[in-house]
Formats: sequence, structure tokens, C-alpha cells
Amino acid sequence: MRKAFVKTYGCQMNVSDSERIRGALLAGGLEIVTDPAEADLVIFNTCSVRQKAEQKVFSDIGRLRRLKQQKHEFTIALCGCIPQVQREKILRDNQLIDLVFGVNNISRLMDYLEQVRRGERVCAIQEEFFEDEYHTPAQRDDRYRAYVTVMNGCDNFCSYCIVPYTRGRERSRSLPSILAEVERLLDDGVREITLLGQNVNSYHWRDGSSSIRFPELLQRVHDFHDLQRLRFVTSHPKDFTPAMVEAMKLPKVCKYLHLPAQSGSNRILQQMNRGYTREQYLERIGLLREEIPGVALSSDFLVGFPGETEDDFQQTMDLVRQVGYRQIFGFNYSVRPETRAATMPEQVPFAIMNERLGRLFELQEDISRDLSARMLSTVQRVLVEGPSKKNPDVMVGRTDCNAVVHFVAPPDMPGKMADIHITQTREFTLYGDIQSRVNQHEPVS
Repeated sequence: MRKAFVKTYGCQMNVSDSERIRGALLAGGLEIVTDPAEADLVIFNTCSVRQKAEQKVFSDIGRLRRLKQQKHEFTIALCGCIPQVQREKILRDNQLIDLVFGVNNISRLMDYLEQVRRGERVCAIQEEFFEDEYHTPAQRDDRYRAYVTVMNGCDNFCSYCIVPYTRGRERSRSLPSILAEVERLLDDGVREITLLGQNVNSYHWRDGSSSIRFPELLQRVHDFHDLQRLRFVTSHPKDFTPAMVEAMKLPKVCKYLHLPAQSGSNRILQQMNRGYTREQYLERIGLLREEIPGVALSSDFLVGFPGETEDDFQQTMDLVRQVGYRQIFGFNYSVRPETRAATMPEQVPFAIMNERLGRLFELQEDISRDLSARMLSTVQRVLVEGPSKKNPDVMVGRTDCNAVVHFVAPPDMPGKMADIHITQTREFTLYGDIQSRVNQHEPVS
């Protein structure tokens, strides 16, 4: 039996795609392994949001040169976002790679591998999006939590972002297809589902005279009896409406929102083409907290955008203090081909942006540590995911606000809900003792 190794870079969308890739390989008779040295086929599912991510991919491919020379039928494949932009150029520039395929080609993976077996080098990039891509069975990383892609692509064209060029324009998946996948996952034992899209708030499926937008989709998924928790990512601030706030009040929808701000400076937000101001962003946060007290927030921030001054950066720091995020994801600006920001003047030197990023992380560490400390001696409801990878004697679960909790529990607890008394806190991790099991269909607290 041939063996395959799949390496994933980037966002949750790529993680979900890799699960479908592994599912297609298993259905095709291959065995999935965790060490590329054991494999006959290595697939790199790539990210091109930042230049560093691209460089790492090709560096990792280079490390396989010796294996490629030693094994007669050793295949290297590249998929994900990089092929969507570079296409045939990848095969011309890198002789180690045998197969390049796009994000809309996963369902035909075994056909492409057969072409490679016959001695061909294959590049297959399909622009059109087909529903049957999601009929490919997935081999998930997590038994009780699963991703469901509800839309692909982005129409926002932020000036720094390559996603519209890699994932294409927005396409919403049909409601029947989404609900059918959710039902299959719940029948398979999944209890928490995360709805995925580059901008889920833009979801809009039309069927004749009727149409469904994202708040209605949340309601339809929420109503499945066996579902315990429902999350979604990513939301765009300009599209986060009062209707979304109402939808988040649904009992099974986690009171946690990832709402990327990117900058706290109106001048930089305008240059980024984000479509909102700092004041509008804070207005949305204010409404959310007024309607859902205790909601947890996370965000993305891009440091060192062209022309960013120290004053612009201080406005970002002030926004982080004012909002009090549970967690942030910060990145240095990276020049991306095809984007408008790539040709903007006043590119910020790497040393300056890196120093600013360090200050941003230090600030967030203090905020996260304080927020975690406030949870000491509270009781938090978690979905028990399973044993910790570092210590199999300890179970791991997540709270409604996405905080990781470690605790000792009986071996039959994974997949169940439990109330945990928090006895110790760290920056992003909580520790506690199990207080009680929760009946599967008891209302979510």
C-alpha cells in the first residue's frame, strides 16, 4: 500500500482542505503517515498570505531532495493558495515537484496521481467552484469538532491581501449541501462545528425567489438536535450587522467573536481599503457587548503597513487596550504580488515593524493574563476534546470563549460536556477540576 504525508500551512480553510485531501487519499487506497520519510507521496497544502510562508514551503520541499533521489516512485505535490497564483511556473522553476493542483480540484486528486504514475507532470487549476468538491469524505484531525466551509473567496480587495487572487471571488455554498454535511458530521459523533469562510458575514445563497444570509444559516445549523456548540470564522467588521449580534444570542452559538481590526488608525484603515473606521469598529464592539455581556473577542493586526508612523501604531496599541481582546494574531506586513500596497511608497523597514510587533505582543500578553486571572475560581463549561498531547493523563477542553482548559477526567469523557472549576490560570491556558458532567442536551449556559 502506498503511503502519503500531508503538510498544512496557513488558516483554518487550509486545515479543512487538508482533511478532505486525506479523505480522498484514504478512499483511493493510500495510508496516511505522520513522517514524510515513510511516505511515497508528500502533499504540501500551501499558504501565500505572507512571503515568509511561501519561503518556508519551498525550503521544506528542498529538504526532500535526497528522498526524491533515493525512492523511485516518490511524488511531491503542491496545492493550496500558492498554485492559484504561480500555476505552471512552479513546475518550470522546481523540478522536484510532480503535481500542482488548485483549491477547487481536490475531488479529482486520484486522477491526477494516476497521470503522475504514468510519467506526466501535472498542473490542474480549476477556477470554477463546484458543490461536489464538498462531497469528498474528510479525514478529520479532531473526532468531536469539525469545520464546514460555507463560502469561498473574497470581494473586498484589501490593498495588502492576496486572497481574492488565490481563492477568487465570493461564492456561497448551497444551504442543502451545508445542512447535509452538518447532518453527516453529527451522525459521526461531532458535537462542535465551525462554519468557515474568508468573510462568512457575506454568505448569501439564492434559490429562485428565496435567499438565505448568514444569520439565517446560523439558525438552521443551530437547530440540529445533536449539535452542542457552533462557531464561525472569519467575520469582516464592515459586514458585522445587528442581525449578526442577534444570531450570536442563540444558545449553542459560542459567545466568542474573531473580528479582525488590522489597525487602529483611520488613515491606515483607509489605505488598506478596509471599508470602516476605528469609530465604526468600536461601535460594533459596543453593541455586541451591550447585547451579549461577557462575550470574548479576538482580532488580527497587521504591523508595518506602508506609511505607518509611530503615531499610527500607537493608535493600534490604544485600540487593543480599549477593546481588551482575549487574544490577538499579529503579523508584520508582507509585500504580496498583484496587490495595490505592493507599489505604495514609504515601505516600513523590517527592523521597525518587528520592534512594533514585539511591543504589540507584550501588551496583549498582559491583557490576556489579566483576563485569564479573572476566571480563577469560576466554573467553566467545556467540550472535552480528549487527552493532552503532552500529558495523556490529563484531558483538554475548550470554554465557550475558546480558552483551553486542562483537567483530570474519566476516559469516557471525550465528546461530552463538563463543568470545570478553575483552580489555576496562565496567559492562554486554564487548569481545573471536573465539577460535574453535563447532560448532552442540557441547555448551554
